[in-house]
Amino acid sequence: MQMSPINRRTKLARSELELIERLARSDRLVYSPHKLAEVFRAMRAHKIYAQQTSYEDFLEFVLRRGHLTQIALRAPHYHETILRFCRGQATSFDIAATLRSSAYFSHSTAAYLNGLTSTLPNTLFLNLEQSEKPKSSDGVLAQASLDRAFSGIQRQSKLFYTYETLTVTMLSGKKTGKLGVESLAAPSGRSFSATNLERTLIDLTVRPAYAGGITAAFECFRVAKARVSMEKLLQILDQLDYLYPYAQAIGFLAQRAGFPEADLRPLQNRTTSLKFYLVHGMKNPAYDETWRIYHPRDL
Repeated sequence: MQMSPINRRTKLARSELELIERLARSDRLVYSPHKLAEVFRAMRAHKIYAQQTSYEDFLEFVLRRGHLTQIALRAPHYHETILRFCRGQATSFDIAATLRSSAYFSHSTAAYLNGLTSTLPNTLFLNLEQSEKPKSSDGVLAQASLDRAFSGIQRQSKLFYTYETLTVTMLSGKKTGKLGVESLAAPSGRSFSATNLERTLIDLTVRPAYAGGITAAFECFRVAKARVSMEKLLQILDQLDYLYPYAQAIGFLAQRAGFPEADLRPLQNRTTSLKFYLVHGMKNPAYDETWRIYHPRDL
């Protein structure tokens, strides 16, 4: 005999304390539909819920009773919606971190977690590394091709999810084996995977748009100068093995930020004969002879 809706709610209510205790024991603050279904199945397997109780009944109950809140993150360019179920203490970092389990926070988000800015960004950047790709056999960079590459606006990811004031932008970074990624504590005290101080400064130099602009990236350099390990930064930069001479851009920003001469010297040793660009699409830029780099005149 099928159980009436009233009887189903009564049986769910009788097990409410057990549900609350299970949620409290878990370190998880945000559940995907799959993870929440696992909680339900475990409780039914332990006969806390009757076999006739459906997941739909369970979900309606936990939402109605306020144990969890359902949110929908929407990707407008891809017509995709991701559902998450959150406990009251969940922060934007907790929510974003569940979108891709193997991704890590980067750029301005990592800058915040590393203490390079005190402003919590509305847009969080989550980097999911691409699969390994064969290295191009053409490793020679000509000035003409560099000029052409930096003449236009730098491309930005169109894959982002929004919920109320939160935006999570998904980045598809090169395969690095999570180089320079560490566990960093957020203001909530919970820790998340994010690029460390040195890797973050490199990433902000390569993609200043994800810093909030080159001025914001420069400010991160200024704040970081007393804490950064130039040896570690150069090791990471060498392992990233960029075709473009980003050491020149890093050196320019580091010098303007007041880094000591000992930190600048190894960057100067990596300066090439190429004239590089601090950002894409500049109009009437200034030129710095020391670092052989074009840069905005107001920097």
